This record gives sequence, C-alpha cells and structure tokens, in this order.
Amino acid sequence: MPESTKVYLSIDFLSTNPTGKLGSIKLYGVPGLKLENEEFSVNDKIRDFCHELIVDKIFRRSHNIGSNFEHLEIWLYDSKSDRQNLEYSIPELDQHDLKIASDISASQLRNIYILDNKVPNDKLDDWEQEVRKLFRPLFAEFVKLPEMPDRLAKIPLLKGVESMMSQTIPYHSILENLFFDTLIVEID
Repeated sequence: MPESTKVYLSIDFLSTNPTGKLGSIKLYGVPGLKLENEEFSVNDKIRDFCHELIVDKIFRRSHNIGSNFEHLEIWLYDSKSDRQNLEYSIPELDQHDLKIASDISASQLRNIYILDNKVPNDKLDDWEQEVRKLFRPLFAEFVKLPEMPDRLAKIPLLKGVESMMSQTIPYHSILENLFFDTLIVEID
C-alpha cells in the first residue's frame, strides 16, 4: 500500500444540462491525498458529497432561476482555521464583497461570500437578488442531526434509533466533521 499525504485539491465539475447557461464549477480546498506515486486522489464519498450537496444543487438552481452566470469558482473554507497556515490559498475578502449569512441556526454552513464582480451600480440590485436566489438554499443542505442529551444517549433503545437515523441521512458522517463552514464564490 503506497504512503500518502493529506492535501487540498481542486475539482472541476461540468454541467450535464445542455440548456443551462452555467457550464462549469470549480471547487477548491477539497481534502484529498497525494500518493507515493505522485498522483492525487479524492475519496469518492467526499467527491459525491461535494457534487450532491453543492455543485448539483447550484447547477439545478441556476437553470431553474434562469441565472446568467457561466462559470463559478468556489473555495471551501473553515473560518476557524488560521489563514496563515492554510494549505491552499483563498481570495482576500473586502467590504465590497457580498456576505450571505445563514438564516438556519442548525446549518453547519455559516456564511457564503460572493466576491465583488465590479457590477455596475444600475445592475447591482438585480445581480444581488440573483446571487441570493442561487446560493441561499445551500444552507439547508448542511443541517446535521441534533445531538442527543447525554442522559438520553445512554438508553439502549434511543441509542439504536439515533444510530439508525444517522445511517439514513446521506453524508451524516461528513456533516458531523465538516471540513469547512464558509464558501467563497467568484463568478465569471
């Protein structure tokens, strides 16, 4: 078995919808491995998680709302991490960038920043509405099961129910240890 080193990778996703304007999304900061043979690998479950909970939702929503965006670059970022020691670079944020905060308290995804695209003032309101329609629904995708109080968790029957529920929720184990809490989005 080859030795491997944890790295953060970028993954490109292409839309399968021939009538949608949004054609591609690139994700940065996806945890992966650099293998001894110098190849890079992303765990299939992590790739599927990113595809189903982020990328596919954006492609579908973009088509449904008639979005004018053609390409997105999205950085997965843990705001609690030390930016200086981050193993991949993220864009600098400033006061011109749009911040969308989660309106769902149980969401593991806390903020989405849309980088300033130098949108002309007369188109800014329409652009902001389109961006909010496209990205705000993502917060609901990152809600995990609430933790059972300790005194109830010790009851064997309830422990079994909790275990069964966690197995029926897609990507429960990834949501339990989510590697990001913020998305930083650049729209081309």
